[in-house]
Amino acid sequence: MNTSLAPQRVKSPVAPVVQAPSVPTLQVVQPPAQSLRTTGHLADYMAVPAFTRVLSHGENPPIALFKAKQHHLIALEQAEQKFVVLCLKTETGGTAWFHLIEQGKRLGLKFAGSFTCEPDVLQMVLQENVFEKDAVLAHKQREEERMSVSRMMTESAPIEWLRITIRRCMVLGASDVHFEVRGDHTMLRVRRDGIMRKVGHYPSRIVINGLSAAYTVLAEEGSRSEVAFNAGSVQSAMVPLEWPDQKILMRYQSHP
Repeated sequence: MNTSLAPQRVKSPVAPVVQAPSVPTLQVVQPPAQSLRTTGHLADYMAVPAFTRVLSHGENPPIALFKAKQHHLIALEQAEQKFVVLCLKTETGGTAWFHLIEQGKRLGLKFAGSFTCEPDVLQMVLQENVFEKDAVLAHKQREEERMSVSRMMTESAPIEWLRITIRRCMVLGASDVHFEVRGDHTMLRVRRDGIMRKVGHYPSRIVINGLSAAYTVLAEEGSRSEVAFNAGSVQSAMVPLEWPDQKILMRYQSHP
């Protein structure tokens, strides 16, 4: 029997192959540049795109713009539910600029682009479409107030004038009504939500006649601090006032 003593080759163990988990590819998608773009620069008022109304200025505008930026930017509504922004070059990409765009979108409008413009172009847009209209509206309100006072003087008795005036203040949500007599004119102010707000002016003669009539004729018996009305004295009384749909008991207190 032959016995072979030749060394035998021993196979070394094979290490298992471990595959690293695949790493997903991260893709960064930039928003379309078209969504927030600067369309161009306007050096002339005639180049301003057509618009239907101003969104960011005027009385109770749909978009509230920071007061410090009101001469720097403006949002304009266009036809087909679109809007554009006009601004000075330094405002593009700023907080107020983004604010206008986001607020316009919240109104359901499609952002059609942003234009930079010269300061005089922006001021002309504001002057012709905001400031002049506000001035016309203020003049109209003053004229209506003047006509209202004139009608009261010629058509209404003093008590009726007081009823109308107090009713007007109640409609405004006033909790207190102040007649501040200053010479020939009296300022009417009301307290609403804890803040004193100016309502208008009246000739002092009308105010004193109305208060005198209410104190003398309407005041509840026994509530008057003095028998006769005296505008120069501290007086008080409880004065009932009524309208077809409401009755109130008004506390009158004078402070000369």
